[in-house]
Amino acid sequence: MYFRLAAIRSRPMIEQFCSLVRARRRPDTDNSRFNLSDDPIVRMTKRLQEIRRSGDDQFFYRLSQLRLAEDIERIKQGRIKIDPGDMDKVLRDTGLSRSQYDYHSKEGRKWKKLCGFNEGLLCFFPLAGNSFGITLKSYTYVKDDVEVFHELLKDDFIRSICKAGKAFGDSLAGTDIEYLWEGKHVLWDTLTEEDILLLLRPFPSVSENVYRRDDFPHWPRPTGWPDGWPWPANPTLIPVTERHCELCEEESCDCVYVKFPRRTPRIKEYPDKGRGLQAVASSPGQKAYNRGDDLIGYLTGKIVPVGTYDGKWAIRFTIPIGDEPEVCQIYCADVGNCFRLLNHCCKPLACLKQMIVSGRCITAVEAVTDIYDGTEITVSYSQGWARNRKCFCEACIPRTAN
Repeated sequence: MYFRLAAIRSRPMIEQFCSLVRARRRPDTDNSRFNLSDDPIVRMTKRLQEIRRSGDDQFFYRLSQLRLAEDIERIKQGRIKIDPGDMDKVLRDTGLSRSQYDYHSKEGRKWKKLCGFNEGLLCFFPLAGNSFGITLKSYTYVKDDVEVFHELLKDDFIRSICKAGKAFGDSLAGTDIEYLWEGKHVLWDTLTEEDILLLLRPFPSVSENVYRRDDFPHWPRPTGWPDGWPWPANPTLIPVTERHCELCEEESCDCVYVKFPRRTPRIKEYPDKGRGLQAVASSPGQKAYNRGDDLIGYLTGKIVPVGTYDGKWAIRFTIPIGDEPEVCQIYCADVGNCFRLLNHCCKPLACLKQMIVSGRCITAVEAVTDIYDGTEITVSYSQGWARNRKCFCEACIPRTAN
C-alpha cells in the first residue's frame, strides 16, 4: 500500500496532472462542457454518452464513471433499483447493453470509494504505461483497507494536490482554470513540495478590476481627468452625476453581471502564440457570438497609474467621456480573468471597447464578426491598447506547406 501511496504523491504524478491539463488545452480537443441537466435521468444518459466517446482518454473515462455513480445514487433516492421504465430509456438512448451499464456503474462506485471525499485524487492515480509499473487493479486491492488508505492520505501535500485536481475536474463542466505553472518551463524534479504546491494554485482570477489606493499614495491626477470629478479616486468608477450605464436607463443596475454571457471561452494553447481563448457555443458547431450584437466578456486586472508598466500585460485604459483621456493601466500579469489571454490578430474577430456599465468603466470584448464554436477569439492590440506585443497572427506570418 505504501508504494501505491508514494506513487500518488510523486513528481511523475504531478507531471501527469499537468499533462491532463495540457491535453485539454489543445485546440482540437473537445471544448464542450459536461452538458448537465436538472433531470437526473438525462444527466445519467449524458454521463454514459460521455463514457462512450471518451476513447483513449483514461482520466475522462474514469471521471465520467465516478460521476455516473453519483448520479445513480441521486436517482435511486433510497430505492434499491432505478425504475425499470427509466432504465429502458437510458439503455435505448445510449445504445448500451445492461451488462455494459452495470460495468460502468460498478467502476464508478469503485472510483468513488477510492477517492472518498477527495475527488481530485482521481487525477493522481497512475494511468496506463506509468513509470512505476503500477496497474489499475493494484488500487482496487485496497478496498478492504480503504479507511486506512484514506487516513494515510491525510497530509497537507495530498490535500493541496487534490484541491488542484478537483478544480480541474469541475472546470470540465464550467469555467476553465488557469494554473500558475502554465506558461512557464517547470522542472518538477528540482522543486520542493512547497514550490510545487505554489505552482499548482489557480492563477488569481477576479471578476472586476482591483484598485488599491495605498499601493500608489502619490498617484498624480491623470492628464485630461474631467473637471469636477474627485481625485484621488478609483479611475474606473463613474461619478453619480454622469450616466450610470450604456446598457440600460436605470440609476442603479446589475448589467455588469447579467448582460454578459455566463458561458466563458475555453483556454487553448495555439502554435507560435501560446495560450488563447476559443469560442464555445451552446451546441457544437453552432454560432457562439453574433457580429456587433454580442458582448463576449470584459477584461480585468490590477489598476495602476499610466506609464507604470511597458509590456504585453499592460493595457491602456481610457474613459469614454470627452476627449477619452487615458487615466490608468490595467495590469494583467499577476491578477485578472481569462480575457487577459486574448491573442492579437491583424484581422481580429473581436475588439476591445471601453464602456460604462453599472457605474464603472470597463474594457469590454465585443464580436466584430460572427464567431463560431471552436474558433479562436482574437483582438487587435495595434491601436495602442498594449505595447511591445509581437505579432504572430496568420495575417502577418503566412503558413507555408513543408
